[in-house]
Amino acid sequence: MAVNFEKYQAMLRAYFRVRFFKTARVDQKKLLIIQLSPLGDACTLIPFVRQAVEQGYQTDLLVGKGLAELWRHFTGVERIWEAPHRDWEKLQRDPVATKLMEQQYHTVISTSIQPLAAWWASRPSALIRLGMIENNRYYKGARSLYTAVYNAAPEEHVTRRFQQLFKMAGIKTELPGDDPAVSGKGYVLLHPGAKWKPRRWPAERFLQLAEYLETQDFEVRMLIHESEKDILDFFTRALAERKGTSILLTRSIGDLIRAMEHAAFFVGNDSGPMHLAALMRKPSIILWGPGNFERIRPMGSGMRVILHEIDCRPCRQYDNRDVCERGINECLLSISVGEVIKALNALTADR
Repeated sequence: MAVNFEKYQAMLRAYFRVRFFKTARVDQKKLLIIQLSPLGDACTLIPFVRQAVEQGYQTDLLVGKGLAELWRHFTGVERIWEAPHRDWEKLQRDPVATKLMEQQYHTVISTSIQPLAAWWASRPSALIRLGMIENNRYYKGARSLYTAVYNAAPEEHVTRRFQQLFKMAGIKTELPGDDPAVSGKGYVLLHPGAKWKPRRWPAERFLQLAEYLETQDFEVRMLIHESEKDILDFFTRALAERKGTSILLTRSIGDLIRAMEHAAFFVGNDSGPMHLAALMRKPSIILWGPGNFERIRPMGSGMRVILHEIDCRPCRQYDNRDVCERGINECLLSISVGEVIKALNALTADR
């Protein structure tokens, strides 16, 4: 209840700020882009930001915590703030919020659908604030903080949503092209993790896949974040006596970028690293579980998605992100090791 009260107060103060605070005229190409979502949406948005930068827009960024290195690496933007937390009570005194209130922009584009993103968009002085909603929802007052909003259809792919937002700002962009994948030399990078556990293909099957790849003289790396203790423990034990497969432990976004740079092929779940593989044009096989395929699938000619139809997809695991709401991950368990091996053989045929 206290959280809702603090949120209500913060949004109300933001409303008065955007309605009654006078904004000076500024260069039409001075732009702030807000993207608070995790790695996947960030990777999907990066090509559009790059196009804006290439067209001469003076672009600043407000991004999710821990992602500044990703944005700097792929866009070249220097002024990047990280939104530090989601505590509504502390937001008013946050140093990043204070710093943003000193800034002036012609246009603020908020690409995240959430009240918090709208609140951040209200901090700087701006002539135009653009945001996004879905299915005509009001999002607890967030809509009132924008000059205009793009009303996305529930199944509309995020790339088209982003493109429409940029179009509203007068920035012409192209959808990411279908450029050929670039394999190069390196290891096969297997990613058995995912933030939502129902999106994980079983670790035992990733191990069987690694065993097969070893017989084909591939070097194999298991990409595991240090926070994924259960997966890390499983593969630490399973790979103790193995030489062809090793664990590649990541602690930061920089670790992840470097791991992907040196990979020839990627195999993983519906997760952030999958979108990074698409951004970096790595030939990939994606094992698709409960996620909304129409809205968030990876784009590009090198992305082969293995997906079996099931009537309960999409499932967002709102109640419990650690447990399939049906009690069994039928969508992922229906994908066999043999099926993935067949797809891998086709992917690596010309190595």
